[in-house]
Amino acid sequence: IPAYIKDIPVTVIGKDAFERSDIKTITLPDTLTTIEAYAFFNCRSLEKISFPDSVRDVGHQVCGLCQQLEEAKWSQLAHIMPACAFYDCFSLKNISNIDSVYMFSEYCFNKTGLESITIPKKISTISHYALGECPNLKIIKMSHLPNIDKEAFRASENIQIDCCGNGKVKEWAKQYNIPVIENKLNSFLKNINENIKDTEERG
Repeated sequence: IPAYIKDIPVTVIGKDAFERSDIKTITLPDTLTTIEAYAFFNCRSLEKISFPDSVRDVGHQVCGLCQQLEEAKWSQLAHIMPACAFYDCFSLKNISNIDSVYMFSEYCFNKTGLESITIPKKISTISHYALGECPNLKIIKMSHLPNIDKEAFRASENIQIDCCGNGKVKEWAKQYNIPVIENKLNSFLKNINENIKDTEERG
């Protein structure tokens, strides 16, 4: 996609712009600020996509049903992962550049092929089915406890929570019977402290 057409910057990719097209790759210009809903919906040959950091607003279902999509790079300025953004992208194994995202909307990664994900530190909300029905998802690294919908990880049956030593995250995981990955170093230090305490109590 060109950055300029007749000296006018290309700032928007409109709704349904590439829906159901046969594109395999696409290069997006740094002039973009908006990508509207369904822009790449059901592009079943699309294998990789990179959203420029100039993009601030992304519509729902932007890459839904892109079943060959394996890799996606998000925009640093797009702070909301929209509803169904990568819904049913079952080949998607990697989503990068999401450190600035503060909300995972409903179904945004539902039925993807993600194997692990680190919840960004700025995340305040993980919505309904955001990471649901992900059969390959095994590790969710979460160093803080955002507002998590009780169905956020629904039917992702193989997940474990790496709570990074955060007690609140650990307690939350236990409440929902989700296995927790214990940090071996923290466990080691805890055992040392307990041994020291026992020794002091015995005099």
